Formats: sequence, C-alpha cells, structure tokens
Amino acid sequence: MPPEAVEMIRESLEWSAPNSLVPKIQSLHPSVTANQVHAAWTLMSETLWKRDAAQLPSAKILLDEFADDVDVFHVAVEDGVEQLCWGMKKILTTLRGKVVEIGLDATCTYTIIPAKRISC
Repeated sequence: MPPEAVEMIRESLEWSAPNSLVPKIQSLHPSVTANQVHAAWTLMSETLWKRDAAQLPSAKILLDEFADDVDVFHVAVEDGVEQLCWGMKKILTTLRGKVVEIGLDATCTYTIIPAKRISC
C-alpha cells in the first residue's frame, strides 16, 4: 500500500471507519483494495482499544479506563460461560423503561428485549 494511503488511514483513525476511507483512498490510489484499507485500519486501530491479548480482559481494562462513562456490572456466571456486563451512563436515561437488556454474543449478534415484554 502506498505510504500516502497509510498516512490517510492513520490521520483518520479515530474519526473514520474503513468504509468511509475506501473511496477517498481509491480516488488517489485506484490500485488499493477495500480489503487492504480495512486490514490496515483494523491493525492500526488496535492502539485505541486493545489492552490485552485476551478479549475479555482487554475489554474489562478498557471499560475501567472509562469509569466516568461506563458502569461495569458484576453478574453471577454459569459454569463454562464467560461474560462482561456494562452500561453506558449517558444513554441510560434515554433507554430507561424502553429496553431492559441488550446482549452481544461472540458472533456479534444482539438481542434487544423491550421492557413491555418482561413481566415480573
């Protein structure tokens, strides 16, 4: 990949996603593929969020760094299950009464359980 393309990615790392960078880079460097941009962005962006080689400890360390914005919840875990639970303080009031839980699994699918479907 041309050094100029690498620099464009580096300069936009915090504020741009790969899909927004591809057309800009390809307009100047048509031979650069979307996969190359994505791979370079992914590798470079690790400095922003990766704190440990293992995913869950890495996420926990990162969330702890943002304690003013995020609450980490300590929840009982079933044998054989690994989980990390957190809430984002700034959006809590917006979602209160509308959503009870948003869950992400290892394949990055999610489930939103509306409050009205939960009964006690």
